[in-house]
Amino acid sequence: MLKFRMLVQILEGMAAFALVIYLLIKVLKALKDRNSRRW
Repeated sequence: MLKFRMLVQILEGMAAFALVIYLLIKVLKALKDRNSRRW
């Protein structure tokens, strides 16, 4: 039971990590597009 809880915590941490990376990539792409349009 304790192992299962640890596994859930690890999965939640991975999901949060993936979400942060996804948002960072989205923001970077948006900035890149804006910069390329400006030049």
